[in-house]
Amino acid sequence: MAISKNGINGTLKGRVGNAVFCNWKGITYVRSLPQPKRKRNRSESTLANQSKFKFIQQHVLNVLALARIGFSYISKNRTAYNSAMSYNLKSAVLSLPERLAVNWETFAFSRDMLNPIYDVRVLPNMGSGSILVKWKVDPEFLKHRGTGN
Repeated sequence: MAISKNGINGTLKGRVGNAVFCNWKGITYVRSLPQPKRKRNRSESTLANQSKFKFIQQHVLNVLALARIGFSYISKNRTAYNSAMSYNLKSAVLSLPERLAVNWETFAFSRDMLNPIYDVRVLPNMGSGSILVKWKVDPEFLKHRGTGN
């Protein structure tokens, strides 16, 4: 049973027949009732797309805390995770003949974000063979984001 808010022309929520009315981030949409899964033979292109998705998903999940901040400005109707996956799936996956690889030059942690970072210092440590990068972040940005990390 669906419930109508604001009369007959209002938004619906619930089920009518095999249609389900849902609301996500202020957008009302209709989807069909889920059907039981069937075993199907998937094509080579479908398997290739699924493996690409799984491959980049592992890399995005490793930097998810950064991606949630860096991709949060793209769209109010998309999650930062979805935006990060979409962008990196299109631009950062290299399909080599024997395996998949990440193109680190195009892999993104953020898009369309104001740059709150200043006073960047790169400190090479010859003893350990590492590089330490330090920076300061605009306090107003942190206040707006509600985080100090």
